[in-house]
Amino acid sequence: MINSYNCPYCNGRMEPIKIKCQDCGVIIEGDFRTNALAELSAEQLEFAITFLKHRGNLKDLEEIYNLSYPTLRNKLAEISDILNGKDSRLDEESENTPLSLLKSLEAGELDVGEVLDRLNSL
Repeated sequence: MINSYNCPYCNGRMEPIKIKCQDCGVIIEGDFRTNALAELSAEQLEFAITFLKHRGNLKDLEEIYNLSYPTLRNKLAEISDILNGKDSRLDEESENTPLSLLKSLEAGELDVGEVLDRLNSL
């Protein structure tokens, strides 16, 4: 099962052109439409699925991912931005710019590890 439509070589956007029935083996080729979930990375999709399985309970997610509430909230905001067609990495007022991350660190909303993780993902 494909969890992300990003190229494993260059990380560019991939579009499905062939699908196969797992029961009878029939193969259909064409231009298939994808939905907004195809824009998520594999990690974001897994997070969104876990979020839904736990009915949006952030306390559960804090335990599962060992992350703070602000970090979980920011992960959900990133996913929401992608689903709404907005790339938060390009938004100057995003919570994931280096300056905003440092402000969150200073305010005690994030710890150093969380800031470094987010900076590495930019």
